[in-house]
Order: sequence, then structure tokens, then C-alpha cells
Amino acid sequence: MILLKDKIKARLGPLWWYSLVLFCVQRLGDAINIVTGLWLVPKYVPQEELGAVLPLAQVGGVLGVPLAILLLPFGKFLNVYAAQGELGKVKSLLRDVFLLAAVFGIGITVGARYLMPLVFERMRVQDGMLTWLIVLTGVTSSLTPLFSQALQGLKRFRQLSLLGVLSAPVRLVVLLFALPIRGLSGYFVGQLASDGFSILFSLASLRALFSRKIKSLPYLQHWPEIVLYTLPFAVMTLSGRIQGAAEFFVIRHRLPDVESAAYYFITRFAEIPICLWGAISIVFFPLISERHEKGAKVFSLFRQSMGFVLLGGGLVALALHVVAPYVFSSVSAWSQYVPYASLMGVASATCVARAAFSCFITYEMACRRFSFVVYTSAFYVIEAAVLYGVSGIAFFGNVLSPGVISAIQAANLMRLEAVVWVILGFSVMLLLFAFGTMSLGKDCDPDELGKKTNRHGELEGQLVSFN
Repeated sequence: MILLKDKIKARLGPLWWYSLVLFCVQRLGDAINIVTGLWLVPKYVPQEELGAVLPLAQVGGVLGVPLAILLLPFGKFLNVYAAQGELGKVKSLLRDVFLLAAVFGIGITVGARYLMPLVFERMRVQDGMLTWLIVLTGVTSSLTPLFSQALQGLKRFRQLSLLGVLSAPVRLVVLLFALPIRGLSGYFVGQLASDGFSILFSLASLRALFSRKIKSLPYLQHWPEIVLYTLPFAVMTLSGRIQGAAEFFVIRHRLPDVESAAYYFITRFAEIPICLWGAISIVFFPLISERHEKGAKVFSLFRQSMGFVLLGGGLVALALHVVAPYVFSSVSAWSQYVPYASLMGVASATCVARAAFSCFITYEMACRRFSFVVYTSAFYVIEAAVLYGVSGIAFFGNVLSPGVISAIQAANLMRLEAVVWVILGFSVMLLLFAFGTMSLGKDCDPDELGKKTNRHGELEGQLVSFN
């Protein structure tokens, strides 16, 4: 068996071998999450609140934006210091992360006190303990990726795999107890438990870093690079959170309960194609970066990965489009959503386009190209403006002519079918625009880039190579 494994590994190459291994490990968690999302959550969260689950989950991300932006460079530098064996600096970074989380947690709580009543009014739900749960979820969801990056930088791949296997069952067990008590709040208790478990598990795996044998070392000399690195990605992170929140908020705020609930079910299935890129991405980034830094050809790997994402994801999206009516009609609790089954293929195609764009971004970052930040942020903001602008077009009565407003209202765009198609349109346009801005068929030239980069660019190349 060992010889057969080594033979298959050599034939597939590192990218596809490790992607296959990670794909198999991740599917266990996906299977549990599917059961949770399609049966357990709808069982205890009534239809009039079900459509609020995803938008409220986005609120935590929006509230956590300041913390997430500040933590962007921390993850990168954690990888650099860990790979270089500078554990003292890793210890200092993790210490400062907790200090930042405490400070910004207080700030997020204060902001939520004024923001959340407006959100609950538009989401048509009662507060209860939701404000506190959403705030805590926003903080922990911003922290969790950082500790995963620390494990990755220290090459604790066994612990990462074990974490991937255990986090979903932990969430399931907590949900089994929490959902019957209060459906909507129970959902966030489960998410909080999953994030909290991931952080505690990571800390236990990194406990050697906190021993007295490792002395904390300062990293202040890198603050200029930290600031330069953070600025462009801060813009994209903020615009991306706005875009994601706008999509879910418009559907919940402007559409009937049945349509927002239908969108919840549709997206649970439609996100299946993303798992193809999810397995590749963990291996793709460091592999491309390492080969690029050595001056090796990497475009063929990008082409293979992009082809796999588009072709494989496209086939999955097509299959979902075909089986959607039968799936919804086969379960009595889902039968009321049969009229919306045709939108599953549209939503799946959106996920495929976004997975492909993530592949493009990863490749560009590995080649030290960051021009995508500008137009990506612009697309995100424009989409959010269009969705909410059209849904509240009457607000612009003093700006637009009555004829324009009447024409937009007559188009009846505030229905689930129209919104889903608009989201797909923006996703495809962004992907096509990205392809148009890159030199297809040409590899990155690290020597040529090295002549053009300043100190920030040199550091970025180092950061990418260790990610």
C-alpha cells in the first residue's frame, strides 16, 4: 500500500496529491455542515426567521472589519517569522493579537449598541442575546484564520488536519443542544463554539511558544512594511465585506420571508462547487510562490487549476440545476421552494465564477502583482450600490427623473430571480475583466519584477513565499 501511495503521489505531483488528501479530509466536515444547514437549522429556525440567518452572519463580519484589517499583516508576518525560526517574534505577535482583540472587542460592542437595533428592524427579528452573540462571533471569526496561519507557518499540518476533522462535529454537538432552546440565537452559539474550539485547539498546539524558554522579541522595525502591506488589502477587505453584506441584506430586507428562506436553501446547495477550489487553494498558493521565487515556470499549474475549477465546478453546477426540482420536491419541508429550484444553477454558477476569481487572485499574489485590488474593490462597491440603489430607488426622487424611477420600478427587479441573476452578472464580469488584465500564457518573471520592486515589494515577495 505504501508503494502504491508513493507511486500515485509521484504521478500526480505535489499539487494534485496534497489537494486530493485535503479534499478527502475536508469532505467529512462538509457532510456534517450539510446535515446541519439543510435539516437541523431549518427544523428549529422558523421560516420567518430562516432568511435572516445568513445576513446576520454577515453583520458579525462587518462589525469585525477593523480587527480583520489590522490582523491582515499579522498573518503574513507570522508565516515569515515561523518559517525563519524567529519564534520570539511569533510569540510577540500572538500576544499583541490578543491585546488588539480585547481593545477592538470593546469598540465593536459599543458600535453594535447603536447599529444592531437598525439591523434587527430590517431583518425582522427580535434581539434577545443576538447582539452579544453576533459581536463575539465577529471577533472570533476574525481571529480564527490567524491561528490557522500560525500552525501552517510552523508546519503543524497534522494538527491542521485534525482541527479540520474535529471543528464540524463540535459545532454539530453544540447546535443539537442550543437550537431547540432558541433557534436563531442557537445558530450563533454553534458558530461561536466552532470558532472558540479552533482558537483553543490552535493555542494548545502552539503552547510551546508561550513557555519561558522562548523570549519575546520586538518587531517594530517592520512596522513601515506592515502599514504598506495593509493599505491595499484593507480597501479590498472593507469593500468585500460591504458587498457580501449587501447581497444578503437586500434579499432579506426587500424580499418576502419565503424568498429569503428559499435563498438560504439554494445557497446551501449552490456552494458545493467551492469545495473544489477549497482543497486546491491550500496547496496552490505556497507551491506557486515557492516555484516563482526560484524562477521556475508556474503558468501551467495556474492553467491546470483554473481549468479544474471551471470545468469541475461547471459540471457540478449543471448537475445541481438538473436535480434541484427533484431534491426540493422529495422532502415535504422543502416542497414550498420548488418554484425557486431553477435558481440553484444560477447561484451555483456564481460560486464557480467566484472560485475561479479566487484562483486568479492567488496566482497574481504569488507573482507579486496586486493591481487587482483596485478594480476588485470598485466592482464590489458598485455591485452593493446597484443592489441597494435599485431596491430603494424612490429615495433618489430628488436626483433622478420620475421617468427613470418609474422605468426601474416597472422592471420589477426586487424579486429573488432578478437579484440572483444580477449577482451572477457582476461575478462573471469581474472574472472576465481579471482575465483581460493579465498576460495569459506568460509566466511571471521574478528577475524583472525584482528590478522594479522597492523595499516593500521585496518584503512582499518574501511574505508570499512563506504563506
